[in-house]
Amino acid sequence: MGGQASDELNLRDLAGVLRARWRVVFLVFLICVIAAAAATALLPIRYFAAALVFVDVSRKDLLDPTYHTLNGNSESARVDSEVEILGSDGVLMQTIQSEVLVEDPEFNPPPGMWRRLREAAGEDVEPFSAETAAGLVLARFRDAISVHRRGQTHVISVGVRSRDAAKAARLATALARIYIANQLDTKIGNLRAARDIIAMQAEEARASLIRAETAFGRFVFDNLDEIVALSGRAELREKQQRIAALAAERLELANQLTALRERIGAQNRTVFAEAATFQPPKVTEPARFKLDEGDLTVALREQVSSMTAALDAAEISVATERQALASAVMTTTLPPHILAQLYGLQQAARNETANYQALLARSVDLETQASLQMADSRIVSAALTPANPSFPNVTLVLALSCVGGLGLGVISAFVLENMAGGFTSVEQMQSVLGQSLCVALPFEKRPLNGFSVAHAIDGSRSSAFVSAVQRLRTTVDVAQLKMAGAAQLQDATGRVTLVASSVAGEGRSTIALALARTYALSGMQVLIIDGHRGPGGVQRLLGVETASQMEDMSFKRWPTVEDFRAFALKDPHSSAVLVSARTDVPRPTLDPLIAAARQLFDHIIIDGPPVDEIVEGVGLPARADTIVVVARAGRTAQAKVLASIHRLSAFMQSATDPVVVLSQTPKARG
Repeated sequence: MGGQASDELNLRDLAGVLRARWRVVFLVFLICVIAAAAATALLPIRYFAAALVFVDVSRKDLLDPTYHTLNGNSESARVDSEVEILGSDGVLMQTIQSEVLVEDPEFNPPPGMWRRLREAAGEDVEPFSAETAAGLVLARFRDAISVHRRGQTHVISVGVRSRDAAKAARLATALARIYIANQLDTKIGNLRAARDIIAMQAEEARASLIRAETAFGRFVFDNLDEIVALSGRAELREKQQRIAALAAERLELANQLTALRERIGAQNRTVFAEAATFQPPKVTEPARFKLDEGDLTVALREQVSSMTAALDAAEISVATERQALASAVMTTTLPPHILAQLYGLQQAARNETANYQALLARSVDLETQASLQMADSRIVSAALTPANPSFPNVTLVLALSCVGGLGLGVISAFVLENMAGGFTSVEQMQSVLGQSLCVALPFEKRPLNGFSVAHAIDGSRSSAFVSAVQRLRTTVDVAQLKMAGAAQLQDATGRVTLVASSVAGEGRSTIALALARTYALSGMQVLIIDGHRGPGGVQRLLGVETASQMEDMSFKRWPTVEDFRAFALKDPHSSAVLVSARTDVPRPTLDPLIAAARQLFDHIIIDGPPVDEIVEGVGLPARADTIVVVARAGRTAQAKVLASIHRLSAFMQSATDPVVVLSQTPKARG
């Protein structure tokens, strides 16, 4: 059965479906928009504020501004690393502590409903620990922030979402500032850690220098007798004696200064003991130090100062004399083995001196850099208080709901059209049903006199409806030609055509009457069989209550022309005649009547009941040569039409294609 379904997309069909189902499209569209508006009104409002941080990735030395290196890959990796650092838990936790977010209901809300119900029920609910509470606040704050790099630039966007616009701007700026402060502290801490390491190395170098100088002086002193004997310079011994005298004087001054300080300490302890007897107020360490200094007499202070100055002068004198002695020894003519040792010791002292001086210079350099250090990142745009909420975006939500609602409405219209909707054009009908024999009958207004639109078929008028009925007749003939062949069709008489529909109200009786009149006006003998079980159908269109029951003749004898004339009702507008027949009459009773009608009439048109009322194996449909299935445009469900075609085809003895009629189509599309 049927031809091949068309794969082409007919825009007119699509427009027809939308026009027929515009109410469905509008209803779905309206529901989507209302749902989106309601959701927008119920969702909590969130404000978003963002600060912009610029990361200077160039490596620079503040004491040498011209020193820097640039590397594209390293720069990009550095910025990505800073993004991760900025969003790390450590920076977030510092921000939480700085802004006291643990007391903010937005980030540390009260216990949930389930917890409150358990507490109200008297259950012993363990309170959250400080670590757990801080973890919950951290998790909520982490969800509220947005840290990302702006494209491939060196700018990082630091954003915070909050229910309060001012709070969002404040937290975003605070997060950026804490990150920058941590970056600066890290840089300064690294420099000072390096300084401390170098200071330790400098102290070790100083000790090495002292050992080298001491070794040189000890060698000179230990070998001075031999040096004097070999060189003959007696003044070297005088220098040695002067150094020894200065060293003894320095030792005496040191002992006196130590004794003086012990005396001062004993005096202070006595003062504190007396003060303790009177139970004075508690004194802090700084106050105790001030008390020590305040209790020193002016004389003791001056004595300590003078002795300290004398000790320093003695140190300088000893060092000067030793240097002079070493210089004098080095200018003396000595044996090679002594000179080699002297030069070796002197060079070792010089190396230690150079190393010590370099470490001191580097330590001072690091301290200077630490004091002048600046962060590599800076805020180029502080977060501003947003004027409008970022969530929900009412404009975007409504726009998406409109687009989505329109699309969903169109989809719903097509789904409904395919599942429960009707056809809108012959092309669509051919494509869906796979039938090539399809005819469209345009909508025709009922005449003012109340008669059926089939009365337009009277041979005197011409209209779109009349032309469409004539095309229907031609299509029925084509269907019969496919079944019997041209020669048989030319000589054949008594062809039976069943006009059926899926449901009532499709215009089935009107089409049956119009088709019968078209055949009758061409000179054929036409019999119309009204197959309705009760009043209605063609009888109602002709204005009669009940026509004679055709099956009543079967109980007398084989019907003759006179019998049909006696029982039949003549159509006032053509030569066609009408009888009534029940479709539930058994075939053994009905077959003789149909066979007699075939001999007496050229064409028998059966106005059948809805397909659902047809019982398989009995009645008129089993004797039909051609089936005309009527479907009302935009109303009869496509699935019902397809099911009706399959059901009726199962009743037919011939394997001809049915003729499908799309009734009451708009005239513009007929």
